[in-house]
Amino acid sequence: MSTLFEPASIAVLFAAGIHMMVLLLAAGYRYVDLWYRIGDFWPGLTARLLILAGIDAALVVYLPTSLSTAFFWGQAGYLVFHITIFWIIRFALWIALAKRDS
Repeated sequence: MSTLFEPASIAVLFAAGIHMMVLLLAAGYRYVDLWYRIGDFWPGLTARLLILAGIDAALVVYLPTSLSTAFFWGQAGYLVFHITIFWIIRFALWIALAKRDS
């Protein structure tokens, strides 16, 4: 790869990693959202999740190391961000409810 385009490629694949993690999380949350009718929707939900996981695995395996690393860090960074925001909001709500009740 030309060194001229490598920084741009790394930035694009970092953003693509973030986008893929958003898609994977959304596919996982669909099970929770549709649990009341999981019998009707599980084949489509499972197919979408497996296809996204397959695309993700193919990108990580077949990209050159520097680009694969950028893609991975985009995914890992968003996952940590997502989990952190979830727990910070939950903790803040717990404090607000505790203050309101006391």
